[in-house]
Amino acid sequence: MLLDEPTASLDIGHESLLLNILSHHCQQGKSALIAIHNLNTAITFCDRLLLLKNGQQIAFDTPQKVLTPQQITALYQHHVSVSYHPDNKNLIILPQRQRII
Repeated sequence: MLLDEPTASLDIGHESLLLNILSHHCQQGKSALIAIHNLNTAITFCDRLLLLKNGQQIAFDTPQKVLTPQQITALYQHHVSVSYHPDNKNLIILPQRQRII
């Protein structure tokens, strides 16, 4: 399956439902290639991530190896907070509020 931003404009309930259905199909032997901008959703549902900048590959590996604070700062030119979820130990990536003058 090839999906381009399938969760855009979905509320979190429908996003979760859709990605769990896709995950189930992948566990049954199918494959899915998904373009997605929500990094926390990608961490939760994707086995491998391809990080692109201006159409060039920056990294390709597991979410934990691809989405490091250094990679994210280099890609987006903004500082983010990277921590770990206390229950499932997944990465959590949040923007940092900055004062803009």
